[in-house]
Parts: sequence; structure tokens; C-alpha cells
Amino acid sequence: MVEPLLLLIDGNNLAMRQILGMADLNTKDGRPVGGLYGSIQAFGMALRQFKPSHVLWAFDHGRSAYRLDLLPSYKANRDVRQLGVPNIDTAETYKQLEVFFYHINTRWCREKNTEADDLIANAAQRFASPELPVVIMSSDHDMRQLVNENVMVYTPAQGKAPSVVYDVDRVTAKYGLPPSKLADMWSIQGDAGDNIMGVPGLGPKRSQAIIEKYGSLESAIAYEPKLEGYGRLVLRNRKLIELRGDVAKFDVELDECVFSRVKDKPGLRDFLGHFEFVHYLRELDESKFLSF
Repeated sequence: MVEPLLLLIDGNNLAMRQILGMADLNTKDGRPVGGLYGSIQAFGMALRQFKPSHVLWAFDHGRSAYRLDLLPSYKANRDVRQLGVPNIDTAETYKQLEVFFYHINTRWCREKNTEADDLIANAAQRFASPELPVVIMSSDHDMRQLVNENVMVYTPAQGKAPSVVYDVDRVTAKYGLPPSKLADMWSIQGDAGDNIMGVPGLGPKRSQAIIEKYGSLESAIAYEPKLEGYGRLVLRNRKLIELRGDVAKFDVELDECVFSRVKDKPGLRDFLGHFEFVHYLRELDESKFLSF
């Protein structure tokens, strides 16, 4: 019997990692399929490791309207064309995944002007409990602020880097602060990846030391000389960095996320054949495809 567990998957994060990691995987007629193949592979590994009773994939739908109101240049530095991968088409991979979810009867969600991070935060806050632990599958460090006694973050293996499961102890050991204080620390140091400017001269170590010393961002602003004149900046940064489940409408119910054993259906077989996924077709023949 499968124990209750909800697996929340950061679809954009996972698919992009696979697109970049399997950029050379194409069909015989030259169609790039690395993003789709790798996402299915990583999903299967997570299923075998965690054996979830419920699964939900979440995707971005444009940049966050909430954060753009706070900082119009939020994520303005993001451009997939700068990654140096020819013929990269993230939108096509996401469309392929949507069709795949249909064939395996798996719930996914997307909400206009909302990021997957906030959808996942909403789901974790709503559903996680001692009776239903949650595992968030993502390599995005922002997700680690959501870790608590009922929520873990799973970073899949990539290349030579092994997979990691972040619980409260592992997060605290890595950052020197508990998960609930990570947003305070990152608000001081900023986040170059999201185009969020931090306090000049205060990197990760100094930012961590400040929050450890004062206990909160508000106290640090009040008493730390290095933050003098930067109070409004770091408070705004925290609004940008905190994962806000309340900015997502999120119309998904838990019973819609029940994950059932994948069955060999003509549509699924045709789908896998269309992309020349011979290995997955063989697993389907042996009743091993996405099984646990």
C-alpha cells in the first residue's frame, strides 16, 4: 500500500535542466526531444524514490505580476538565447509535456502572470501535514525557504552532482540559518539570477552573519550599521524573494492529484513512439514504465 505523500514538481525548472543537459538528443529527422525525454526520466526516478500517492506539476505563465509591480526589471536579465543552446524551444517542450500528462492522467497547473514557485508554495501550505508530507522537486534554491517538518525539497541528480533531499536540518547546516530565515538573508545579499540588487559589499557570508546576530531582518535594519540607508531596499527585496502562496488563486483540489499506476494505452504508446523513445516503449512492454 502506498503511504500518503504529495510530490510537487517545479515543471519549468526540471524541464529547463533537461533541455540544457540533453541538448544533443534528437529524433532521426532532427527534432530536439531532450527536454521531454529527460523530464520523463527524472520524474520516473522521483516516483521510485518517494512513491507518492499524489502528484502535481506546476508551470510558470509569464513573469509574476505581483513582483513586476514591485520591481519592473524583475527577471529582465533572463534570455534563453544567451544559454548557447541551438534550436532551444522551451515552449514546445512544455506543450509536449502537457500532452504526456494527458496520456498518464497526471494533474498539472499554470496560472496567468504567476510563477510556478508561488503555485507550489500555495499547494505546500494548503496540503502539507503530518498525515500528508510534501516533497518539492526542484533545483531552485528559493524553494528551500518552504522546508519545514512536513515539507522537504528534492534536488535531482544532474551530471556528476548527486541528488539531495533538503529537510530542516540539511537546510540549516548548509546556510547556517533555519529555512524560515533564508528570505531575510537573501534580501540583504540580493539575487543576481532574478535581477534583484542587494546591499553593496554584503555577500552570502556577511548576510548570514547579520541575520544570525539579530534574528530578523527588521532587527538588522534597526541596529546593523552596514544596512543604514538600505532598509527600504531589503524590505522590498524580501517581498520579491519570499514565496507567496497567497498571490496564486490556485484552483487545484487534492483529490485531483491522486497518482495512479500508468497503464499501457494506445495513445501513450503512440506518443512515445512519435518521439522515438524506444527505451520507454520497452519499459511499457515490461510494465515498468513510471512504476514503483
